[in-house]
Amino acid sequence: WVKEVKPIEGYQLLLTFTNNEIGIFDVSKYLCEKYWWSLKDLTMFKTAKMNGGSGILYFSIPYSFILFSVYPQNKVHQ
Repeated sequence: WVKEVKPIEGYQLLLTFTNNEIGIFDVSKYLCEKYWWSLKDLTMFKTAKMNGGSGILYFSIPYSFILFSVYPQNKVHQ
């Protein structure tokens, strides 16, 4: 599971897993999809947070809620 997330340049997220592995999730390739448009605003993109030890990554966006599970080896499930 992911224990920490940190937004970095290029619409990427630096992920730290509970086993201390580090990974990068490139969100930029999703920004052309309507569901992700609001994350083009860097202020919104930087709201990335983990929901405790659940492995759920979310963004705090007004009137919307982007939520997905992140697993090791760049496996992402919406």
